[in-house]
Amino acid sequence: RYGIATNKENIQPILENLTKEDGRIQLWGELRYAVNDYNGRRILVRKYNLLDVAPETVLARAAQATPPPASEIPEGGEDTDGTLPLAVVLEPKPHDVIHTQVDVLVEVEGLTGDQVWVTVEQAEGQPLGTASVSVPPSSAEGASRFRVTVPFTNPPAMGEGRIAVYEPGNPPALLGWVEVRFAGDVGNKRVVIQRPQPETGIRGKIKVAGRAENIPTNRLLVRVEDAAGVVMGKARAKVNAQGKWATQVAFRRPKTARPGVIAVYYVNPDDGSLTLLASIPVKLKR
Repeated sequence: RYGIATNKENIQPILENLTKEDGRIQLWGELRYAVNDYNGRRILVRKYNLLDVAPETVLARAAQATPPPASEIPEGGEDTDGTLPLAVVLEPKPHDVIHTQVDVLVEVEGLTGDQVWVTVEQAEGQPLGTASVSVPPSSAEGASRFRVTVPFTNPPAMGEGRIAVYEPGNPPALLGWVEVRFAGDVGNKRVVIQRPQPETGIRGKIKVAGRAENIPTNRLLVRVEDAAGVVMGKARAKVNAQGKWATQVAFRRPKTARPGVIAVYYVNPDDGSLTLLASIPVKLKR
């Protein structure tokens, strides 16, 4: 179910030379999602424990391993296959909604150069905006962290896509990604959520209120969603002459507590499509 890799020199020979006959291995490390590995997941191993075989047995096998032919060793004289480059997008979080430009926090390791591309893409793979980044030197743990703002052309309607990190090449190497949602073109419409406050714990029903500008009177839809975008409950809201709006949303309670959002959308009168205008994080109680 998981890819396995490490940047620790004392662990790498163990992982590379294990066989099925060696039995079970216990691992400690970081489980990373949305990386270019098995099932999109990888355990970056920091510590191990062989349960059915002595480490010396595996290390002896590693010492006797036949070196690769010279034709298979990359230029520079070193076989670098042991450490695969990877990137983890730390911000925004999976399924966050983005609009016009996005602030991206990335951690990378194992690069062969010092350049990466951070790209905003639609679900079909069409790029909407790209930033080229010179990666700073790595830390003692072998990872580099950087932040970059990526301007992009926002799709006219809501949709799904991803922020992907590539290492330049022919073809470019996909190092990691995170799935996001696009808000759609909001024009001059503005909405602010004043109640509840961000990170409030909610259960069963919640009163949501705020202010709005340039919104037709009955074109707001308020939804309670979980972090993956699953709609737990929804209600319409009307904007009065003073620009205020309020509604009460009844929603189903999750089986386990989880993060969620309260999201306010504009409903297009022509085709019923939705445009996200505001959202705040909340805690969905069971």
